[in-house]
Amino acid sequence: MNKLHLRNYLEKVAQLRQSMAQPRDGWRYTSVEQYVIENGRWWQNAPLPSTVQRGRKKECFFNAGNLALNSGRLHPKLYRYIEGFAWMPESIPVMHAWCVDRKGKVIDPTWDYHPNTVYFGVCFDADYLLDVISCTGNWGILGPDNPYIPLLRTGTRNVAWESITRP
Repeated sequence: MNKLHLRNYLEKVAQLRQSMAQPRDGWRYTSVEQYVIENGRWWQNAPLPSTVQRGRKKECFFNAGNLALNSGRLHPKLYRYIEGFAWMPESIPVMHAWCVDRKGKVIDPTWDYHPNTVYFGVCFDADYLLDVISCTGNWGILGPDNPYIPLLRTGTRNVAWESITRP
């Protein structure tokens, strides 16, 4: 399990979805996978800091969103919200949400740490996350339960933290 395997998986799923998709006039992306491939980046896996409380299992969008939004009130830009795909050993790649610190290290309040887990995703501004939550009532921007995915139509997003160090 490594970055190449996750990237290949995402590309194959994106190709499959594109071959099955009904054409949508004016839409830039045919799938979340395609959007993440073109706009995402790799994030450095790291153990959860002792100062961060682990959230409930299977609630990654809430856990990561809550951490990013609440940490920003005390320490602006301490943790940033990321959505994309992650692959844990002995599992399959899944859509996932996590945070990163100022150095680009993963802060995953949902999953237990495993050194071979890989993360590939897009960083979103907390204000954009709040807008999506307000419009949809859903935690998460790209999640499968979110009917409001304007990013697939236009490709524009409110991306934050462009100055983050790239691994």
